Amino acid sequence: MNRLLLSSVGLLILTATVGATITDTQTGDETPLPANETKKLWSLDDDNYVNESAYRAQTGQNQTDIGAYLNVTDWVWSRPPVTAAIWNRNDFASFADSFSPSPTESVYPENAVLVEGDRGWIEDAHATIYRAQPTTRVHLNQSTTRHYIRPEGRLFGLVDYRLNLPAEDDNGADGKKVLWELSDHGITKTCVLQGRTVGPDASSTCGRSGARIGTGSGSHTANISYDVRGTGSFTTSLTFAAVIEYSVVKTVKTRHSGTYEECRTVHVDGESRFDCDQETRTWWETAEKVITDRVVVSDTLDPVTVYDLKAAVQTAKTAEGTTSFIIQTQQLWAGATIDNRAQISTQWRFYTARDPDWDSFIVESNSDPERKESSLRPARVFAFPSSRGMSTNTTGNTPHSASILKRLEGQNRTSPNGTLANSLDLPVAADTYNDSRSVAIEYQNESGEVEADGIVRGVTSGGMEIGGTAEIRQTNLTLDVVASNSSHVTVRAVLQEKNTSDSIDLRSRSGYLFIEGHKVNTNASGIVLVTLEKKTTIQAKFRPGEWWEAQPGYTESQARAVTNSDFLTVDTQAEFWVRVFVYSLPIIVPFYFLDQLPGVSAWPPWKPWK
Repeated sequence: MNRLLLSSVGLLILTATVGATITDTQTGDETPLPANETKKLWSLDDDNYVNESAYRAQTGQNQTDIGAYLNVTDWVWSRPPVTAAIWNRNDFASFADSFSPSPTESVYPENAVLVEGDRGWIEDAHATIYRAQPTTRVHLNQSTTRHYIRPEGRLFGLVDYRLNLPAEDDNGADGKKVLWELSDHGITKTCVLQGRTVGPDASSTCGRSGARIGTGSGSHTANISYDVRGTGSFTTSLTFAAVIEYSVVKTVKTRHSGTYEECRTVHVDGESRFDCDQETRTWWETAEKVITDRVVVSDTLDPVTVYDLKAAVQTAKTAEGTTSFIIQTQQLWAGATIDNRAQISTQWRFYTARDPDWDSFIVESNSDPERKESSLRPARVFAFPSSRGMSTNTTGNTPHSASILKRLEGQNRTSPNGTLANSLDLPVAADTYNDSRSVAIEYQNESGEVEADGIVRGVTSGGMEIGGTAEIRQTNLTLDVVASNSSHVTVRAVLQEKNTSDSIDLRSRSGYLFIEGHKVNTNASGIVLVTLEKKTTIQAKFRPGEWWEAQPGYTESQARAVTNSDFLTVDTQAEFWVRVFVYSLPIIVPFYFLDQLPGVSAWPPWKPWK
């Protein structure tokens, strides 16, 4: 009962907040997201209803309506949300401020690819992508999830390593001591490369201008903007690479020994002689060598599809001032915005969820590895085909409204329903869906600008000025009965342009006449004859084809003819009056001849009765 009631409240909340926006500054704004916006991000988490009293006992605060709604279901967006990008930027910045790397410890998520240097002195080195954004992962079907990226974006990544120098041998029992001292170490380069290859050697990894599309400062917590090379939509890879360098001073002390004889002149009893003493001495010879080495670490998003939305708009306006237009794209798309007032959404909807690969950290040192809860929680944006289909929404207090006239068919696909995580509560299309790439829309106002919105945040077709307005002409349809008998009737339909009376030939263009369910075409004169079973009223309607399929476009028109008596037809009326004339002759003729007699006034026949 509680869940049912809460769901109803949630639907009201969803409707009321559909126009709310959060600005993405892209300049490092550290202001945290409001609590309600943060809760919307975690669709992958289990939904557990918490009543008001339990929530107050746990948090000391009252639960908001949206918070209660999100306890039992997941939030669905009609556009890729900016909230995920804001969260990720702030989340990673907070981690970077508090992260204190140590040369004897390496911290990495479970999905990190670890590298060991050739000498074995550097271990557990890695460069792991925290998040590249903006991107959207699209659930196309039960086996395919495609990763789309915007050409210009930002990548956040973690780089770490630990140094494990050889043990010192300072005993000297064998006549030699070897000492090791770490002179310098650090991350000298970080970059984003287009493609998987990181270079033939470390020195060229981030120096190859042909592959490098973004350069960082050489930090453990990289924050790099990138710009993918190429035009249009295509598949490639994004590689995050780092070069780690270190210098070690190797000191070798070698023991040397020798016998020394020291002589002096001694005078004894007036005689002089040499007196020599022998002594064995030991000394250490020191030699130093600086050893410099480097290792390359990387992580790759492969494959990714660079998303570049191209859209074309055709439009037409009726005499009543209604604008209709068709938007056609070659890519998956989220919808369109008209004059920043009306919004059309395609069948694609969006949700966000955490990346479980970052749920915990491994801290590696010379002792046993230690698992710790991660303070990072990257949010990812996903798209799925919704059972709600296409929809419209008007923003602001304006009289403008939009309605979908026709959805043009795209590719039929199998729904991904059943393959998404069980914890997700989303309106996924049940069996199959059609990824429509075009839609015809009617807009109840003069329109100046249409913008198609992509499935990746920030990718639009740009403001497309509506131009080249198609012509829609008004029509006039007439319907006459030309022949009739006891069982059938023949009608003639004439279709013309209303203002010019020009004939409309339907044989070589879209559009039909429907006369009592019979679909017919007019000829070059705009005329068609149809014989039907006789009925009192004959209805005819002209249904023009879509204006974008043929020019000029036409408006609908209709007509009807009444056949309640044979007397009403042209042929039967002529026959009736001929018969009246023939049958009245025997009566009229005598009156005429009587009138010729002297003194008799009998003509016209009705004169004697006056």
